[in-house]
Amino acid sequence: MKPGSILAALACLFAIAGLTAQAGLAETGTTITGKIDDVVFGPPTAECPGALFQADFALVSPRGDALGDGTSCVQGWAGQPCPFPTVSGCHQTTLATFTFNLDLGSITAPMTIAETFVEGGVVEHGEGDIVDASGTFAGAQGSVEYSGILRFAGEADLTFLVQMD
Repeated sequence: MKPGSILAALACLFAIAGLTAQAGLAETGTTITGKIDDVVFGPPTAECPGALFQADFALVSPRGDALGDGTSCVQGWAGQPCPFPTVSGCHQTTLATFTFNLDLGSITAPMTIAETFVEGGVVEHGEGDIVDASGTFAGAQGSVEYSGILRFAGEADLTFLVQMD
């Protein structure tokens, strides 16, 4: 099996495991889980001062119900980024700040994203600690994690988990 196929299969397993662990729950106490959908990349806006670029996305429950939206402000890389155009198997670590805007408030976390490029996309696993929160989440501490695959054609199969203390 090719390394790209193995990585894509692992990404799918991560996504399925995340959905199975939270079977159908959008928000339970201090845990929020769902999917990142409809990812659109563009130049940085006022939401991402000093960023290299940003990605805006929808947040949906595992059942597909709208939870809100989010923004990823990409600041750069830890170490050397992959060349452009990318090649399958190239690994890089991207540094970004994610903000999730939900009905009950917002959550912001600087993220470290391990990325491996595969044919037609990139397998990602990001994690970070919450540094700011508003609304019902004001003062919350905890973490944000996501895993899956982002296809260059714009498709996303990414699951996320927010855990607050």
